[in-house]
Formats: sequence, structure tokens, C-alpha cells
Amino acid sequence: MEADDLDEHDSTFGGSRASLASSSTSLQSAVTRYEYEHGRRYHGYQAGQYFFPNDEQELNRMDIEHHNQRLQMNGALHLCPVRDPTDILDLGTGTGIWCIDMADTYPSAQVVGTDLSPVQPDWVPPNCSFEVDDFELDW
Repeated sequence: MEADDLDEHDSTFGGSRASLASSSTSLQSAVTRYEYEHGRRYHGYQAGQYFFPNDEQELNRMDIEHHNQRLQMNGALHLCPVRDPTDILDLGTGTGIWCIDMADTYPSAQVVGTDLSPVQPDWVPPNCSFEVDDFELDW
């Protein structure tokens, strides 16, 4: 699917997800049509589903919280006993910093992060990718 194709069944526009030809599609322009309220930027896809903004101020807060959590966990990215994972999924990835750190830590694993907002960086490890999706919808 090309970025300019508007499929009436594309999940970006509230249609049926079952009709999509592949498990991932190009970023639709509707996803980056952000909403603005009281001087803050909010996601456009599934508007109102998540109550916090997605502007730089919020992204900085989220990254600080990530570092705070790592400090509390003595630098660990997780507490479960994982050895050589092959697939890692982060639902509601936010800035994507945890996915990037996990991809660096486990270079043989494929790390995928999903979020309502495409605010993650473009420069990521080769085994890390991000998708715009709402994990609260039916799988």
C-alpha cells in the first residue's frame, strides 16, 4: 500500500483491520494530523484514546521516566529471566527508548514497538521497528 492510497478499510480511518493485505502498511497522513488543545499537541489516530499529549515536553518527560525506572532497577531493562529472545513486543512504546535499548542489548532479537503516535526516532538499530497501532483494538 502506498502512503497516498486511501483505503476505506484502513484501520487509520476506522475501517476493518481484517481487510489489510499485510501485517504492516505505510504511514497514512491522517496519523500525523495531530490535534492541539491548550497549546499542547495530541495524537490524531484514535483521537481521545490516550489522554496525555505527544509534544516534545511530554516526550522528554517520558524519557526521563524511562531513565528513572532504570535507576530503580539498577540499570536493568526488565526483571524477567529472559535469555536470547528472538521477538520482543512493546505495546504503547511512547518514545521508543525502551525498544531501542532492548534492540541494542539483544541484537539477534527483532524488536517491535507500537503506539498511537508516530513520535519515535527514525535512526534506530536495524533490529528495531515501530508501528502505529492501537493495542486495545481486537487482534
